[in-house]
Amino acid sequence: MINKKSKNIIFICIILILIIITSLFIFRDTIFRDKNKDDLKVYNLKKLCKVWGYVKYSHPAFLLGEKDLDEELLNLIPIIEESKNEKEVNNILYGWFIGLGEIDYGNYQGKFIEWEIAKEEDKIVQADTNWIKDKSYLGDSLSEALLQIREIPELNRSKAPVLFEKVLSTFFANEKIYKDMDYSDSRYRLLSLFRFWNAIEYYYPYLDILDDDWNLILEEYIEIMLSGIDKHSYNQTLASLSTKLHDGHTFFSGTQLEDVFEFYEIEFGKYIAPVYLTKAEGKYVVERIENEYKDTCPLLVGDIPIEINGKKIEDVIEYLKKYISIPNNEKTLNPMGSMILISHEKIMNITVLRDNDKIEYELKGMPFNLYNYNNIEEDYKILENNIGLINPSKLKFDEVDMIMKDFKNTDGIIIDLRQYPKSNFAFLQEYLFDKRISYASFSIPSRAVPGVFINTEKFTEFSTELIYENPIVILMSETTQSAGEPSVLSLREASNVTVMGENSIGANGDISFIQLPCGNAISFSAIGVYTAEGKQTQRIGLSPDIDMEKTIEGVREGRDEYIEEAIKYILENK
Repeated sequence: MINKKSKNIIFICIILILIIITSLFIFRDTIFRDKNKDDLKVYNLKKLCKVWGYVKYSHPAFLLGEKDLDEELLNLIPIIEESKNEKEVNNILYGWFIGLGEIDYGNYQGKFIEWEIAKEEDKIVQADTNWIKDKSYLGDSLSEALLQIREIPELNRSKAPVLFEKVLSTFFANEKIYKDMDYSDSRYRLLSLFRFWNAIEYYYPYLDILDDDWNLILEEYIEIMLSGIDKHSYNQTLASLSTKLHDGHTFFSGTQLEDVFEFYEIEFGKYIAPVYLTKAEGKYVVERIENEYKDTCPLLVGDIPIEINGKKIEDVIEYLKKYISIPNNEKTLNPMGSMILISHEKIMNITVLRDNDKIEYELKGMPFNLYNYNNIEEDYKILENNIGLINPSKLKFDEVDMIMKDFKNTDGIIIDLRQYPKSNFAFLQEYLFDKRISYASFSIPSRAVPGVFINTEKFTEFSTELIYENPIVILMSETTQSAGEPSVLSLREASNVTVMGENSIGANGDISFIQLPCGNAISFSAIGVYTAEGKQTQRIGLSPDIDMEKTIEGVREGRDEYIEEAIKYILENK
Protein backbone atom coordinates (compact mmCIF):
# COMPACT_ATOMS: atom_id res chain seq x y z
CA MET A 1 0.00 0.00 0.00
CA ILE A 2 1.04 3.59 -0.66
CA ASN A 3 1.20 5.54 2.55
CA LYS A 4 0.02 9.09 2.95
CA LYS A 5 3.51 10.58 2.69
CA SER A 6 4.15 8.81 -0.62
CA LYS A 7 0.80 10.01 -1.98
CA ASN A 8 1.78 13.59 -1.16
CA ILE A 9 5.12 13.21 -2.95
CA ILE A 10 3.41 11.76 -6.03
CA PHE A 11 0.85 14.55 -5.98
CA ILE A 12 3.58 17.20 -5.74
CA CYS A 13 5.48 15.57 -8.65
CA ILE A 14 2.37 15.58 -10.82
CA ILE A 15 1.78 19.24 -10.03
CA LEU A 16 5.42 20.06 -10.91
CA ILE A 17 5.18 18.16 -14.19
CA LEU A 18 1.97 20.01 -15.09
CA ILE A 19 3.61 23.33 -14.24
CA ILE A 20 6.65 22.48 -16.42
CA ILE A 21 4.46 21.38 -19.34
CA THR A 22 2.30 24.49 -19.06
CA SER A 23 5.41 26.69 -18.92
CA LEU A 24 6.80 25.01 -22.02
CA PHE A 25 3.59 25.67 -23.93
CA ILE A 26 3.55 29.28 -22.77
CA PHE A 27 7.23 29.67 -23.71
CA ARG A 28 6.62 28.06 -27.09
CA ASP A 29 3.61 30.29 -27.76
CA THR A 30 5.63 33.35 -26.74
CA ILE A 31 8.41 32.39 -29.15
CA PHE A 32 5.89 31.81 -31.94
CA ARG A 33 4.16 35.11 -31.20
CA ASP A 34 7.49 36.95 -31.22
CA LYS A 35 8.52 35.19 -34.41
CA ASN A 36 5.20 35.96 -36.05
CA LYS A 37 5.51 39.55 -34.91
CA ASP A 38 9.03 39.80 -36.36
CA ASP A 39 7.91 38.16 -39.60
CA LEU A 40 5.03 40.64 -39.90
CA LYS A 41 7.40 43.52 -39.23
CA VAL A 42 9.78 42.41 -42.00
CA TYR A 43 6.84 41.77 -44.35
CA ASN A 44 5.46 45.26 -43.72
CA LEU A 45 8.84 46.96 -44.05
CA LYS A 46 9.42 45.18 -47.34
CA LYS A 47 6.12 46.56 -48.62
CA LEU A 48 7.09 50.03 -47.43
CA CYS A 49 10.41 49.76 -49.28
CA LYS A 50 8.74 48.77 -52.53
CA VAL A 51 5.97 51.39 -52.40
CA TRP A 52 8.35 54.18 -51.37
CA GLY A 53 10.87 53.22 -54.06
CA TYR A 54 8.29 53.08 -56.84
CA VAL A 55 6.86 56.44 -55.84
CA LYS A 56 10.34 57.94 -55.37
CA TYR A 57 11.26 57.44 -59.01
CA SER A 58 7.90 58.29 -60.61
CA HIS A 59 5.82 60.77 -58.57
CA PRO A 60 6.09 64.50 -59.46
CA ALA A 61 6.32 65.40 -55.76
CA PHE A 62 9.78 63.81 -55.74
CA LEU A 63 10.82 64.28 -59.38
CA LEU A 64 10.22 68.04 -59.08
CA GLY A 65 11.71 68.26 -55.59
CA GLU A 66 8.49 69.30 -53.86
CA LYS A 67 8.86 66.73 -51.06
CA ASP A 68 11.83 65.41 -49.10
CA LEU A 69 11.81 61.73 -49.99
CA ASP A 70 14.13 60.72 -47.11
CA GLU A 71 12.05 62.57 -44.54
CA GLU A 72 8.92 60.89 -45.84
CA LEU A 73 10.46 57.45 -45.37
CA LEU A 74 12.01 58.20 -41.98
CA ASN A 75 8.59 59.31 -40.72
CA LEU A 76 6.87 56.22 -42.10
CA ILE A 77 9.26 53.57 -40.76
CA PRO A 78 8.26 53.66 -37.04
CA ILE A 79 4.56 53.83 -37.95
CA ILE A 80 4.83 50.79 -40.22
CA GLU A 81 6.92 48.91 -37.65
CA GLU A 82 4.16 49.30 -35.07
CA SER A 83 1.32 48.36 -37.41
CA LYS A 84 -0.71 45.40 -36.20
CA ASN A 85 -1.82 43.93 -39.52
CA GLU A 86 -1.56 44.16 -43.29
CA LYS A 87 -4.78 46.12 -43.75
CA GLU A 88 -3.55 48.82 -41.40
CA VAL A 89 -0.28 49.10 -43.35
CA ASN A 90 -2.11 49.40 -46.66
CA ASN A 91 -4.32 52.16 -45.26
CA ILE A 92 -1.29 54.05 -43.90
CA LEU A 93 0.52 53.83 -47.23
CA TYR A 94 -2.60 54.86 -49.14
CA GLY A 95 -3.07 57.89 -46.89
CA TRP A 96 0.59 58.81 -47.34
CA PHE A 97 0.40 58.49 -51.12
CA ILE A 98 -2.72 60.66 -51.37
CA GLY A 99 -1.03 63.20 -49.11
CA LEU A 100 1.73 63.71 -51.69
CA GLY A 101 -0.74 65.53 -53.93
CA GLU A 102 -2.04 65.15 -57.44
CA ILE A 103 0.02 63.33 -60.07
CA ASP A 104 0.53 66.54 -61.99
CA TYR A 105 3.75 67.29 -63.87
CA GLY A 106 2.61 70.84 -64.60
CA ASN A 107 3.66 72.21 -67.96
CA TYR A 108 5.92 69.24 -68.62
CA GLN A 109 4.00 67.11 -71.10
CA GLY A 110 6.59 66.27 -73.78
CA LYS A 111 7.58 62.65 -74.40
CA PHE A 112 11.09 61.25 -74.56
CA ILE A 113 12.11 60.67 -78.15
CA GLU A 114 14.05 57.45 -77.43
CA TRP A 115 10.93 55.97 -75.82
CA GLU A 116 8.63 57.05 -78.62
CA ILE A 117 10.73 55.62 -81.44
CA ALA A 118 11.73 52.39 -79.69
CA LYS A 119 10.14 49.17 -80.93
CA GLU A 120 8.20 47.21 -78.32
CA GLU A 121 10.63 44.28 -78.60
CA ASP A 122 13.47 46.69 -77.72
CA LYS A 123 11.84 47.73 -74.43
CA ILE A 124 13.26 45.32 -71.84
CA VAL A 125 11.54 45.16 -68.45
CA GLN A 126 13.93 44.50 -65.57
CA ALA A 127 11.98 45.67 -62.50
CA ASP A 128 9.10 43.50 -61.31
CA THR A 129 6.15 45.85 -60.73
CA ASN A 130 3.34 43.31 -61.04
CA TRP A 131 2.80 43.65 -57.29
CA ILE A 132 1.23 47.06 -57.93
CA LYS A 133 -1.71 45.36 -59.64
CA ASP A 134 -2.13 42.82 -56.83
CA LYS A 135 -5.09 44.09 -54.78
CA SER A 136 -4.82 41.17 -52.38
CA TYR A 137 -1.35 42.48 -51.50
CA LEU A 138 -1.94 46.24 -51.47
CA GLY A 139 -5.69 46.50 -51.03
CA ASP A 140 -8.00 48.08 -53.57
CA SER A 141 -7.36 51.73 -52.73
CA LEU A 142 -3.53 51.66 -52.68
CA SER A 143 -3.27 49.49 -55.80
CA GLU A 144 -5.64 51.73 -57.78
CA ALA A 145 -3.82 54.85 -56.57
CA LEU A 146 -0.39 53.58 -57.65
CA LEU A 147 -1.77 52.51 -61.02
CA GLN A 148 -2.58 56.16 -61.73
CA ILE A 149 1.12 56.76 -62.37
CA ARG A 150 1.79 56.63 -66.09
CA GLU A 151 4.76 57.38 -68.31
CA ILE A 152 6.90 60.23 -67.03
CA PRO A 153 7.06 63.21 -69.41
CA GLU A 154 10.23 65.06 -70.35
CA LEU A 155 10.83 67.43 -67.45
CA ASN A 156 13.44 69.39 -65.56
CA ARG A 157 15.17 66.75 -63.41
CA SER A 158 17.51 69.10 -61.56
CA LYS A 159 15.87 68.17 -58.24
CA ALA A 160 14.93 64.60 -59.08
CA PRO A 161 16.49 61.60 -57.28
CA VAL A 162 18.02 60.41 -60.56
CA LEU A 163 19.36 62.32 -63.55
CA PHE A 164 20.54 60.97 -66.90
CA GLU A 165 23.92 61.85 -68.34
CA LYS A 166 23.86 62.19 -72.12
CA VAL A 167 20.61 60.16 -72.10
CA LEU A 168 22.60 57.01 -71.40
CA SER A 169 23.56 56.38 -67.78
CA THR A 170 22.04 57.25 -64.42
CA PHE A 171 23.40 59.93 -62.12
CA PHE A 172 22.04 59.89 -58.55
CA ALA A 173 22.85 63.52 -57.88
CA ASN A 174 20.41 64.54 -55.16
CA GLU A 175 20.74 61.86 -52.51
CA LYS A 176 21.24 63.37 -49.05
CA ILE A 177 24.22 62.62 -46.80
CA TYR A 178 24.00 62.63 -43.00
CA LYS A 179 27.50 63.30 -41.68
CA ASP A 180 26.58 62.55 -38.07
CA MET A 181 24.39 59.57 -38.86
CA ASP A 182 23.53 57.40 -35.88
CA TYR A 183 24.41 53.84 -36.95
CA SER A 184 22.29 52.39 -34.16
CA ASP A 185 19.15 54.13 -35.46
CA SER A 186 17.19 51.50 -37.39
CA ARG A 187 15.48 54.20 -39.46
CA TYR A 188 18.74 55.33 -41.06
CA ARG A 189 19.95 51.76 -41.45
CA LEU A 190 16.75 50.94 -43.34
CA LEU A 191 16.98 54.18 -45.34
CA SER A 192 20.40 53.03 -46.58
CA LEU A 193 19.12 49.59 -47.49
CA PHE A 194 15.96 50.88 -49.18
CA ARG A 195 17.88 53.53 -51.11
CA PHE A 196 20.35 51.00 -52.54
CA TRP A 197 17.79 48.25 -53.14
CA ASN A 198 15.50 50.52 -55.15
CA ALA A 199 18.33 52.05 -57.18
CA ILE A 200 19.19 48.52 -58.30
CA GLU A 201 15.55 47.50 -58.74
CA TYR A 202 14.85 50.31 -61.20
CA TYR A 203 18.21 51.16 -62.74
CA TYR A 204 20.28 47.98 -62.88
CA PRO A 205 20.29 46.41 -66.36
CA TYR A 206 21.21 42.90 -65.21
CA LEU A 207 18.56 41.90 -62.65
CA ASP A 208 17.64 38.98 -64.88
CA ILE A 209 21.04 37.28 -64.47
CA LEU A 210 21.41 37.51 -60.68
CA ASP A 211 21.82 34.20 -58.86
CA ASP A 212 19.20 35.12 -56.26
CA ASP A 213 15.77 36.74 -56.46
CA TRP A 214 16.21 40.46 -55.69
CA ASN A 215 12.86 40.53 -53.84
CA LEU A 216 13.84 37.67 -51.53
CA ILE A 217 17.19 39.33 -50.93
CA LEU A 218 15.32 42.40 -49.61
CA GLU A 219 13.58 40.33 -46.92
CA GLU A 220 16.85 38.73 -45.86
CA TYR A 221 18.70 42.02 -45.57
CA ILE A 222 15.95 43.85 -43.71
CA GLU A 223 16.44 41.30 -40.94
CA ILE A 224 20.23 41.58 -41.10
CA MET A 225 20.17 45.38 -41.08
CA LEU A 226 17.81 45.47 -38.10
CA SER A 227 20.03 43.09 -36.14
CA GLY A 228 23.05 45.44 -36.21
CA ILE A 229 23.68 48.47 -34.05
CA ASP A 230 27.04 49.94 -35.11
CA LYS A 231 28.98 51.27 -38.07
CA HIS A 232 30.88 48.09 -38.83
CA SER A 233 27.77 45.89 -38.93
CA TYR A 234 26.17 48.54 -41.17
CA ASN A 235 29.10 48.43 -43.60
CA GLN A 236 29.21 44.63 -43.45
CA THR A 237 25.54 44.44 -44.41
CA LEU A 238 25.83 46.78 -47.40
CA ALA A 239 29.09 45.25 -48.60
CA SER A 240 27.55 41.79 -48.36
CA LEU A 241 24.43 42.98 -50.19
CA SER A 242 26.53 44.46 -53.00
CA THR A 243 28.11 41.06 -53.72
CA LYS A 244 24.68 39.75 -54.73
CA LEU A 245 25.05 41.74 -57.96
CA HIS A 246 28.06 39.64 -59.03
CA ASP A 247 29.25 42.77 -60.79
CA GLY A 248 32.93 43.53 -61.38
CA HIS A 249 31.99 47.25 -61.32
CA THR A 250 30.63 47.05 -57.78
CA PHE A 251 32.73 48.44 -54.93
CA PHE A 252 32.63 50.86 -51.99
CA SER A 253 33.73 54.45 -52.57
CA GLY A 254 32.44 57.90 -51.75
CA THR A 255 33.17 61.07 -49.84
CA GLN A 256 34.02 59.20 -46.63
CA LEU A 257 36.94 57.18 -48.03
CA GLU A 258 38.52 56.90 -44.59
CA ASP A 259 35.43 54.94 -43.53
CA VAL A 260 35.80 52.66 -46.55
CA PHE A 261 39.45 51.97 -45.77
CA GLU A 262 38.56 51.51 -42.10
CA PHE A 263 36.02 48.83 -43.01
CA TYR A 264 38.46 46.92 -45.18
CA GLU A 265 41.21 47.26 -42.58
CA ILE A 266 39.01 45.88 -39.82
CA GLU A 267 37.66 43.10 -41.98
CA PHE A 268 40.75 42.06 -43.93
CA GLY A 269 43.85 43.97 -42.75
CA LYS A 270 45.88 47.03 -43.72
CA TYR A 271 49.10 45.45 -44.99
CA ILE A 272 49.73 43.44 -48.14
CA ALA A 273 52.73 41.47 -49.27
CA PRO A 274 54.90 43.71 -51.52
CA VAL A 275 54.25 41.57 -54.58
CA TYR A 276 51.88 41.58 -57.54
CA LEU A 277 50.06 38.39 -58.43
CA THR A 278 48.88 37.00 -61.72
CA LYS A 279 47.08 33.78 -62.61
CA ALA A 280 48.76 30.96 -64.48
CA GLU A 281 47.50 27.41 -64.91
CA GLY A 282 44.65 28.19 -62.51
CA LYS A 283 46.95 29.29 -59.67
CA TYR A 284 47.96 32.63 -58.22
CA VAL A 285 51.62 33.29 -59.01
CA VAL A 286 54.02 36.08 -57.99
CA GLU A 287 54.59 38.13 -61.15
CA ARG A 288 56.48 41.13 -59.80
CA ILE A 289 58.07 42.46 -56.61
CA GLU A 290 57.44 46.06 -55.57
CA ASN A 291 60.60 48.05 -56.40
CA GLU A 292 61.24 49.35 -52.89
CA TYR A 293 61.09 45.83 -51.44
CA LYS A 294 63.14 43.91 -54.01
CA ASP A 295 66.19 43.70 -51.74
CA THR A 296 64.29 42.61 -48.63
CA CYS A 297 61.35 40.53 -49.85
CA PRO A 298 62.25 36.81 -49.79
CA LEU A 299 59.58 35.86 -52.33
CA LEU A 300 60.60 35.28 -55.94
CA VAL A 301 58.84 35.75 -59.24
CA GLY A 302 57.18 32.43 -60.06
CA ASP A 303 56.44 31.51 -56.41
CA ILE A 304 52.95 30.10 -55.80
CA PRO A 305 51.51 31.36 -52.47
CA ILE A 306 49.51 28.66 -50.69
CA GLU A 307 49.12 30.08 -47.15
CA ILE A 308 49.25 33.41 -45.35
CA ASN A 309 49.46 33.52 -41.55
CA GLY A 310 48.37 29.88 -41.40
CA LYS A 311 45.31 30.37 -43.63
CA LYS A 312 45.03 28.60 -46.95
CA ILE A 313 44.78 30.93 -49.93
CA GLU A 314 41.54 29.22 -50.96
CA ASP A 315 40.03 30.05 -47.56
CA VAL A 316 41.18 33.67 -47.82
CA ILE A 317 39.49 33.97 -51.22
CA GLU A 318 36.25 32.50 -49.86
CA TYR A 319 36.27 35.05 -47.04
CA LEU A 320 36.94 37.94 -49.42
CA LYS A 321 33.92 36.85 -51.46
CA LYS A 322 31.68 37.73 -48.51
CA TYR A 323 32.29 41.44 -49.10
CA ILE A 324 33.80 41.81 -52.59
CA SER A 325 31.63 41.43 -55.68
CA ILE A 326 32.90 39.04 -58.37
CA PRO A 327 31.20 38.10 -61.68
CA ASN A 328 31.71 34.38 -61.05
CA ASN A 329 33.95 32.06 -59.07
CA GLU A 330 36.54 31.91 -61.85
CA LYS A 331 37.01 35.69 -62.10
CA THR A 332 38.77 36.72 -58.89
CA LEU A 333 42.04 38.31 -60.07
CA ASN A 334 40.78 41.80 -60.91
CA PRO A 335 38.35 42.30 -58.00
CA MET A 336 40.49 40.83 -55.21
CA GLY A 337 43.97 39.97 -56.51
CA SER A 338 45.43 42.87 -54.53
CA MET A 339 43.95 41.57 -51.25
CA ILE A 340 44.77 37.86 -51.32
CA LEU A 341 48.04 38.36 -49.45
CA ILE A 342 46.63 40.79 -46.86
CA SER A 343 47.31 40.87 -43.13
CA HIS A 344 46.36 42.82 -40.02
CA GLU A 345 50.01 42.71 -38.94
CA LYS A 346 52.90 44.33 -40.80
CA ILE A 347 55.04 41.23 -40.33
CA MET A 348 53.38 38.28 -42.06
CA ASN A 349 54.16 34.65 -42.70
CA ILE A 350 53.64 33.38 -46.23
CA THR A 351 54.09 29.79 -47.41
CA VAL A 352 54.86 29.28 -51.10
CA LEU A 353 55.48 26.46 -53.51
CA ARG A 354 58.84 26.84 -55.24
CA ASP A 355 60.07 24.02 -57.48
CA ASN A 356 57.56 21.72 -55.73
CA ASP A 357 59.10 22.57 -52.33
CA LYS A 358 56.88 24.10 -49.65
CA ILE A 359 58.73 27.03 -48.02
CA GLU A 360 57.54 29.43 -45.32
CA TYR A 361 58.87 32.99 -45.17
CA GLU A 362 58.47 35.88 -42.76
CA LEU A 363 58.30 39.20 -44.54
CA LYS A 364 57.36 42.83 -44.05
CA GLY A 365 54.18 44.04 -45.70
CA MET A 366 53.46 47.39 -47.31
CA PRO A 367 50.38 49.59 -46.75
CA PHE A 368 47.44 48.43 -48.83
CA ASN A 369 46.86 51.88 -50.33
CA LEU A 370 50.26 51.78 -52.09
CA TYR A 371 49.16 48.94 -54.37
CA ASN A 372 49.75 49.88 -58.01
CA TYR A 373 49.60 46.99 -60.44
CA ASN A 374 50.20 48.96 -63.64
CA ASN A 375 53.92 49.41 -64.36
CA ILE A 376 53.62 50.17 -68.07
CA GLU A 377 55.93 53.04 -69.08
CA GLU A 378 55.54 53.50 -72.85
CA ASP A 379 52.33 54.35 -74.66
CA TYR A 380 53.53 52.71 -77.87
CA LYS A 381 56.62 51.39 -79.59
CA ILE A 382 57.77 49.40 -82.61
CA LEU A 383 59.16 45.99 -81.67
CA GLU A 384 62.21 44.39 -83.30
CA ASN A 385 60.07 42.42 -85.74
CA ASN A 386 58.61 45.63 -87.22
CA ILE A 387 55.42 45.12 -85.23
CA GLY A 388 53.71 48.01 -83.49
CA LEU A 389 52.65 47.71 -79.84
CA ILE A 390 49.97 49.93 -78.29
CA ASN A 391 49.59 50.18 -74.51
CA PRO A 392 46.06 51.61 -74.02
CA SER A 393 46.65 52.42 -70.34
CA LYS A 394 49.11 55.13 -71.39
CA LEU A 395 47.62 56.20 -74.70
CA LYS A 396 46.16 59.70 -75.01
CA PHE A 397 43.39 60.61 -77.41
CA ASP A 398 45.49 63.15 -79.32
CA GLU A 399 48.32 60.66 -79.98
CA VAL A 400 46.37 58.32 -82.27
CA ASP A 401 47.01 60.04 -85.58
CA MET A 402 50.74 60.27 -84.85
CA ILE A 403 50.91 56.61 -83.78
CA MET A 404 49.08 55.28 -86.81
CA LYS A 405 51.35 57.31 -89.11
CA ASP A 406 54.36 55.76 -87.37
CA PHE A 407 52.76 52.30 -87.73
CA LYS A 408 51.83 52.80 -91.38
CA ASN A 409 54.60 50.52 -92.70
CA THR A 410 54.66 47.98 -89.88
CA ASP A 411 53.91 44.31 -90.54
CA GLY A 412 51.26 44.22 -87.84
CA ILE A 413 50.00 45.79 -84.62
CA ILE A 414 49.46 44.39 -81.12
CA ILE A 415 46.87 46.19 -78.94
CA ASP A 416 47.29 45.12 -75.33
CA LEU A 417 43.80 45.41 -73.88
CA ARG A 418 44.76 43.44 -70.80
CA GLN A 419 45.22 47.01 -69.56
CA TYR A 420 42.45 49.49 -68.82
CA PRO A 421 42.27 52.14 -71.59
CA LYS A 422 43.22 55.61 -70.45
CA SER A 423 41.10 57.26 -73.15
CA ASN A 424 38.07 56.45 -75.27
CA PHE A 425 39.29 53.81 -77.69
CA ALA A 426 36.66 54.47 -80.38
CA PHE A 427 39.09 56.75 -82.22
CA LEU A 428 41.05 53.73 -83.49
CA GLN A 429 37.99 52.47 -85.37
CA GLU A 430 38.54 55.05 -88.10
CA TYR A 431 41.73 53.26 -89.13
CA LEU A 432 40.02 49.87 -89.40
CA PHE A 433 36.63 50.49 -91.02
CA ASP A 434 35.69 52.14 -94.31
CA LYS A 435 31.98 51.81 -93.53
CA ARG A 436 29.71 51.70 -90.50
CA ILE A 437 29.50 48.28 -88.82
CA SER A 438 27.11 47.15 -86.06
CA TYR A 439 29.20 45.80 -83.19
CA ALA A 440 27.03 45.76 -80.05
CA SER A 441 23.65 46.35 -78.47
CA PHE A 442 23.44 48.66 -75.44
CA SER A 443 20.43 48.72 -73.13
CA ILE A 444 19.95 52.18 -71.62
CA PRO A 445 17.58 53.07 -68.75
CA SER A 446 14.28 54.52 -69.82
CA ARG A 447 13.59 58.05 -68.59
CA ALA A 448 9.87 57.50 -69.15
CA VAL A 449 9.33 54.24 -67.25
CA PRO A 450 11.64 53.34 -64.33
CA GLY A 451 12.68 49.70 -64.44
CA VAL A 452 12.58 49.45 -68.24
CA PHE A 453 15.64 49.52 -70.51
CA ILE A 454 15.76 50.32 -74.22
CA ASN A 455 17.99 48.33 -76.56
CA THR A 456 19.99 50.50 -78.96
CA GLU A 457 22.30 49.31 -81.70
CA LYS A 458 25.90 50.57 -81.61
CA PHE A 459 27.95 51.22 -84.74
CA THR A 460 31.65 51.74 -85.39
CA GLU A 461 33.23 54.96 -86.51
CA PHE A 462 34.70 54.81 -90.01
CA SER A 463 36.86 56.64 -92.52
CA THR A 464 37.56 56.34 -96.22
CA GLU A 465 41.14 57.58 -95.91
CA LEU A 466 43.94 55.80 -94.01
CA ILE A 467 42.86 52.17 -93.43
CA TYR A 468 45.41 49.81 -91.84
CA GLU A 469 45.23 46.43 -93.58
CA ASN A 470 47.99 44.32 -91.98
CA PRO A 471 47.22 41.85 -89.15
CA ILE A 472 46.18 43.25 -85.79
CA VAL A 473 46.14 41.16 -82.62
CA ILE A 474 44.16 42.27 -79.58
CA LEU A 475 45.35 40.77 -76.30
CA MET A 476 42.57 40.04 -73.80
CA SER A 477 42.46 38.39 -70.38
CA GLU A 478 40.54 38.35 -67.12
CA THR A 479 41.92 41.86 -66.47
CA THR A 480 40.13 43.20 -69.56
CA GLN A 481 37.23 45.07 -68.00
CA SER A 482 34.67 47.80 -68.54
CA ALA A 483 35.84 50.20 -71.29
CA GLY A 484 38.24 47.55 -72.51
CA GLU A 485 35.41 45.15 -73.35
CA PRO A 486 33.38 47.41 -75.70
CA SER A 487 36.73 48.27 -77.29
CA VAL A 488 37.27 44.59 -78.05
CA LEU A 489 33.67 44.25 -79.29
CA SER A 490 34.09 47.08 -81.79
CA LEU A 491 37.64 46.50 -83.03
CA ARG A 492 37.23 42.75 -83.52
CA GLU A 493 34.62 43.40 -86.23
CA ALA A 494 37.45 44.40 -88.59
CA SER A 495 38.47 41.56 -90.93
CA ASN A 496 42.18 41.87 -90.08
CA VAL A 497 41.73 41.75 -86.28
CA THR A 498 42.22 38.62 -84.16
CA VAL A 499 41.54 38.46 -80.42
CA MET A 500 43.95 36.29 -78.49
CA GLY A 501 44.01 35.26 -74.82
CA GLU A 502 41.36 34.40 -72.22
CA ASN A 503 37.77 35.44 -71.53
CA SER A 504 37.41 39.00 -70.28
CA ILE A 505 35.96 39.56 -66.81
CA GLY A 506 32.44 40.50 -67.96
CA ALA A 507 31.86 43.88 -66.28
CA ASN A 508 30.42 46.06 -69.00
CA GLY A 509 28.77 49.42 -69.41
CA ASP A 510 29.14 52.79 -67.71
CA ILE A 511 29.39 52.95 -63.92
CA SER A 512 26.81 54.62 -61.67
CA PHE A 513 27.25 55.43 -58.00
CA ILE A 514 24.41 55.46 -55.50
CA GLN A 515 25.25 57.71 -52.57
CA LEU A 516 24.46 56.21 -49.17
CA PRO A 517 23.21 58.25 -46.20
CA CYS A 518 26.54 57.72 -44.40
CA GLY A 519 28.48 59.44 -47.21
CA ASN A 520 29.89 56.35 -48.86
CA ALA A 521 28.67 55.10 -52.21
CA ILE A 522 28.28 51.78 -54.00
CA SER A 523 28.94 51.53 -57.72
CA PHE A 524 27.33 49.26 -60.31
CA SER A 525 27.09 48.74 -64.07
CA ALA A 526 24.59 51.26 -65.41
CA ILE A 527 24.20 50.16 -69.03
CA GLY A 528 23.61 46.69 -70.43
CA VAL A 529 26.17 45.63 -73.04
CA TYR A 530 25.48 42.75 -75.42
CA THR A 531 27.03 41.47 -78.62
CA ALA A 532 25.63 42.62 -81.96
CA GLU A 533 23.62 39.38 -81.94
CA GLY A 534 22.16 40.24 -78.52
CA LYS A 535 24.17 37.69 -76.55
CA GLN A 536 25.12 38.20 -72.88
CA THR A 537 28.55 39.56 -71.97
CA GLN A 538 28.04 40.54 -68.29
CA ARG A 539 29.47 38.00 -65.82
CA ILE A 540 30.73 35.65 -68.56
CA GLY A 541 32.93 38.02 -70.54
CA LEU A 542 33.97 38.00 -74.18
CA SER A 543 35.60 34.95 -75.72
CA PRO A 544 38.87 35.19 -77.70
CA ASP A 545 39.35 33.90 -81.23
CA ILE A 546 42.48 32.06 -80.11
CA ASP A 547 42.65 30.70 -76.55
CA MET A 548 45.84 30.94 -74.57
CA GLU A 549 46.95 31.43 -70.97
CA LYS A 550 50.12 32.10 -69.06
CA THR A 551 52.26 29.25 -67.79
CA ILE A 552 53.96 29.17 -64.41
CA GLU A 553 57.27 28.55 -66.17
CA GLY A 554 56.74 31.60 -68.38
CA VAL A 555 55.95 33.82 -65.37
CA ARG A 556 59.03 32.48 -63.53
CA GLU A 557 61.22 33.30 -66.53
CA GLY A 558 59.77 36.81 -66.79
CA ARG A 559 58.39 36.27 -70.28
CA ASP A 560 55.20 37.80 -71.64
CA GLU A 561 53.82 34.77 -73.44
CA TYR A 562 50.87 36.75 -74.79
CA ILE A 563 53.18 39.13 -76.64
CA GLU A 564 55.31 36.23 -77.86
CA GLU A 565 52.31 34.41 -79.32
CA ALA A 566 50.94 37.60 -80.86
CA ILE A 567 54.25 38.28 -82.62
CA LYS A 568 54.38 34.69 -83.87
CA TYR A 569 50.82 34.94 -85.21
CA ILE A 570 51.45 38.22 -87.05
CA LEU A 571 54.68 36.97 -88.64
CA GLU A 572 52.86 33.86 -89.88
CA ASN A 573 49.93 35.84 -91.29
CA LYS A 574 51.49 39.05 -92.63
